[in-house]
Amino acid sequence: VALAIVFGLVALVLDALVKLDRADAGGFVLLDGETWEQTLWLSLDGISFLMLLPLFCGIAIFVVPLQLGVKTIAFPRLAAASFWGFAMASTILIASYAINGGPGGGDADGVQLYLLSLGLLAVSLTAAAVRIAATVLAVRAPGLDLGKVPPFSWASLVTAIMMLVALPAVIALVALLYIDHRYGRVIFGGNVGVGPHLEWLHLHPQILLLAVPTLGVVLEVVPVAAGKRLPSADIWQALVGGFALLSFGAWANQAVVDNVLVLGASGRVIAEEFLYIGMTAAAALPLLGVLAMVGATVAGGRPRSSPALVLALVSLLMLLGGVTLAALGSLIDATLADGDFKLRATTWRDGTFALIALGGGLGGLSAGVLWWAPKAYGRTLNPGLAYLQVLAFGHRLATRGRQLRRGPAGHQRTPPARRP
Repeated sequence: VALAIVFGLVALVLDALVKLDRADAGGFVLLDGETWEQTLWLSLDGISFLMLLPLFCGIAIFVVPLQLGVKTIAFPRLAAASFWGFAMASTILIASYAINGGPGGGDADGVQLYLLSLGLLAVSLTAAAVRIAATVLAVRAPGLDLGKVPPFSWASLVTAIMMLVALPAVIALVALLYIDHRYGRVIFGGNVGVGPHLEWLHLHPQILLLAVPTLGVVLEVVPVAAGKRLPSADIWQALVGGFALLSFGAWANQAVVDNVLVLGASGRVIAEEFLYIGMTAAAALPLLGVLAMVGATVAGGRPRSSPALVLALVSLLMLLGGVTLAALGSLIDATLADGDFKLRATTWRDGTFALIALGGGLGGLSAGVLWWAPKAYGRTLNPGLAYLQVLAFGHRLATRGRQLRRGPAGHQRTPPARRP
C-alpha cells in the first residue's frame, strides 16, 4: 500500500504536468513534444498499474482475511514473490522511461526494457489476483458460504477474477510486441507502433476494472453509517459482478479501436461498434442499481456523517458520471462525428478517464483506507484528509469539466506540435 501511494503521488504530479501543457491549445507550455508524450504514458501507467491495482491488492490482502475469519491470505510465499516482483518491475519501468524508452520512445533498448518491465508487472499483479481469489473461494471460515461474504470481499473476488482474465491478455500482447520489436519490427511498427497497441489498457471499458473495488467499499460503509442492513445479498452481488464483467476490455485493441465508432457515409455499421457502445452504456445500469440500493439504505436508517462515508458517496457519483459521459461520447462518435474529428481523440477522453479512474477508483480506495485504518493502525486517520480529497476532487471535476467542454470544440488530446 505504501509503495503504491508513493508511485501514485509521482503519477499524479506527472498527470498535472500533462494537463498543464494541454491548457494551451496552441502548443506546449513546459514540455517539448517527445517529453510530453512520454510523460503522458508514464502518468497513465503509473495511475493504473503502479497505483490503483497495487493499492487494491494491498487493501484486499489485509481486509479480506479479517472479513473471512482466517489468519492470512492464501499462498503467503506467492504474496512475497508478487510484492518483490512488483517493486522490481515498477523500478525498471520508471528507469525505462528515464532512458527514453516507453511507448514511442526514441531508444530501442529503452522500449524493449519497458516491454519487459510491463510484462513482469502484469505477472506480479496476476500472482496477487490469484491469492485474493483463492482466499475468498477456498479459505473461508467454516459455515461462511460464498453467498454470505461481506461486500468488499465479494468485490475483491470479482475484481481478482477479471484481473485473471485481462492480465494474461496483456502478457501475451507484450510478449508479441517484444519479439517483433527485437527481431525485425515488421508487424507492429517499431517504437511508434507500441503505444497504439497498448492504448486499450487506459480506455473504457478496461478502466472500469479500476473502480470495481469502490462498489465494495461503498456497500461496506453505507450500512454501518446508516444503521441499516443492505437488502438481499443476491442483489448487490449480482450488481457488483455485472459491473465487473462489463469491465473486460482486452478485445478493444487497436484492430477494434481503429474501426469502432465508425459510421461511414455509406451507412455501413460495424458489429463491434455496438458492442463497444453497448458495454460502456450497460455498465451504468449496475451503478444505478447500487446507487438506488444505497439511497434506500440511507433513507431507511439514521445515517451518521463520517469522512469515509462522504468520500465513498462522492466517488460513486463521479464513477457514475464518468461511465455515463464515456458512453455518451462513444455514441456521439458513432452517429454524429464525421471526417477525422472524433471525441475519443480530444480531451473528452481524458475527462472520462479522470472521473472513472481517479474520481471513482482512487476515491473509493481512499475511503476504504480511512474506513479500515483503525484495524490496521489502531487509530483513525485525520478526517481532514478525506475532506481535503473531496475538495481536490471538486477542483479536478471543474478541470475535467473544462476538458469535456473543449472536446466537442475540437481541443485535441495531443498539442499541435506533436500531431503527425
